[in-house]
Amino acid sequence: MSDSENPICIPSVLGPMVICFIFPPAFVFIHELKKDPPFSNTHNIFVSIILTCFMYFPGLIHGLSLMRSEGTWTNNYAGINN
Repeated sequence: MSDSENPICIPSVLGPMVICFIFPPAFVFIHELKKDPPFSNTHNIFVSIILTCFMYFPGLIHGLSLMRSEGTWTNNYAGINN
């Protein structure tokens, strides 16, 4: 079997995870935008911006904790309650 015949499995949570690691407030903004109803907890966006200003890691931890507790907008992450 050649390499072109082997499928590559990419998890759908990879995109949100990359956004969260590059700029946590962008992940939190998109997360709040995609929720139903949109922007129901806007304080999360401001908390993420303030925490990211304190040397990046507190904002990253906040974004990852949101991802873990509420899931992402891809609807197949373990944190989403269906």
